[in-house]
Amino acid sequence: MSQDRLDPSSVKSYGRYTIPRTWGVYEVRCLREGKRFRFGNHPIRQRELSRKYGEGEAKLVGWLYKVRNDAKEAADRKNCEWLLSHNAQ
Repeated sequence: MSQDRLDPSSVKSYGRYTIPRTWGVYEVRCLREGKRFRFGNHPIRQRELSRKYGEGEAKLVGWLYKVRNDAKEAADRKNCEWLLSHNAQ
């Protein structure tokens, strides 16, 4: 992971995207699956997830990433952590 992370307040919206282009990790809650983490281009993916799961249900988690693969790795790691903690109960 390259660690190229940005504070969400440091980016500006430009049309549908941000400058610089960023990817976020979003927490969503599903009735059947419980909590899950998804990633995608910010803020487009957040809007898509809000439409799918309900307004306010797609919460940005932590930082924005300059590199897509970094966001994917962060989402994968958070999903693994959640599954391990959920299965341990």
